[in-house]
Amino acid sequence: MTFRARLLTLASIAAVCSDAALAFTAEQAQAGLASYTQSCLACHGADLRTVPTAPLQGNEFVAKWRTRSTNDLLAQLRTTMPPESPGSLGEDGYLAVMAYLLQRNGNAPSDQRLLAASGEPIAAGAATAGPGGAAAPRPTGLLVRGTVKDFVPLTAPMLRNPAPGDWPMIRRDYSASSFSPLDDITAGNVGQLQLAWIWPMRDGGTNQPAPLVYRGTIYLNNPDGVMQAIDARDGSLIWEHRIETAIASRGIALYEDKVIFQSAGRLVALNARTGELEWDVPMQGSRASSSGPLVANGLVLEGMGGCQRYEENK
Repeated sequence: MTFRARLLTLASIAAVCSDAALAFTAEQAQAGLASYTQSCLACHGADLRTVPTAPLQGNEFVAKWRTRSTNDLLAQLRTTMPPESPGSLGEDGYLAVMAYLLQRNGNAPSDQRLLAASGEPIAAGAATAGPGGAAAPRPTGLLVRGTVKDFVPLTAPMLRNPAPGDWPMIRRDYSASSFSPLDDITAGNVGQLQLAWIWPMRDGGTNQPAPLVYRGTIYLNNPDGVMQAIDARDGSLIWEHRIETAIASRGIALYEDKVIFQSAGRLVALNARTGELEWDVPMQGSRASSSGPLVANGLVLEGMGGCQRYEENK
């Protein structure tokens, strides 16, 4: 091959790479701008960077999402936005908003529509970082190390009949009674309660936590994908783990030696004693969940959503 031929070959390869585009149309991006203006602008701003912990344009956004798929981004949008009514925009609305975000981060529209089942890798184009330039990589993994003392694995019989001082699942028991049999606090002395301690949760984003209590340890889900174990006696932090997806999960579950929760279409289990990652598995397709998991007889039950439309292929 001659030198000129080599140059032509390299130029052809570069052209193919630069022309590669995610599947979304200009019409979808334009509709996404309208949806964003109506449902997102008040918080995220016209520059998409008003919320410092969740910029939607720039190097931080690109670094976070470029190695993930459109399914992952769609799942996060559906389950968290708008904060007061997640899932309310409908499938076409969320796809349009996602197309608008992709366009604002340097991706060019194509002649193919973005679909819920696309599942393409997000390869963001040249992004505008805005003030401050590139942000430092968001730290993930076990950020604070510690061990829950005298931990005892939580068995199925213990879940069926929780100890009086435990709250091992959302609403405490399988009957969803939300009732504690403890009787130290009564109508007669409730007015005498005093503040024991305060724990500052992670700032930024939205959250609807349902913390669990087991043998004196509080398991607390925070915004920004942070899970914590806290000593209920004095409010001291035992361990803290931040997962890669910066999404706040609503509910969490305890079983044996694991804390189990969902985030952006994935089920994640941490070691309840140490906070170390045990496993991280995707849920089917682009589905996500607006509720937490439940464990029964060793099975993790997770209601999945996604608003997909099913129709017969002809």
